Amino acid sequence: MEKEEELHDELKDMSFGPSVKRSTLAPDGYFDTLPDQVMNRWLLENKKAHQVSKPLMLRRMVAAAAIVSGVCLGIALWTHQTATSSQTDDISSGEAYQYILENIDDFAPLILQEEQWSEINETLVPDASSMEQYLMEELDGEEFESIF
Repeated sequence: MEKEEELHDELKDMSFGPSVKRSTLAPDGYFDTLPDQVMNRWLLENKKAHQVSKPLMLRRMVAAAAIVSGVCLGIALWTHQTATSSQTDDISSGEAYQYILENIDDFAPLILQEEQWSEINETLVPDASSMEQYLMEELDGEEFESIF
């Protein structure tokens, strides 16, 4: 029984009911001006954040401009080199023919090599008696069906 009384006393000490401290009421028109105050404060903090990042934005823009300029310069130099290296002196067919005639000894190995390749590409077909003789030598007296 004592325990119940102790618990009951403890519960009485704890206040679950109305608070002893009185709350104050909001001033008249406070909630009417609250949204405007919040927005003004937010805009002020937003301006401060942008003021801090302006030098950073300037650095980024300078870096981007430098990169774009470098890429453009590289493309210009590359296309200039390609254009100058790909330009050939326009020669007529007569000049080309004259050059070949003057330097025919330089072209002769190429022409001969082509003839050698054409000889290699020809296949030799042996006659029937030669094939029969070869097969008979290979069989060496064995039955013909034993090959397969």
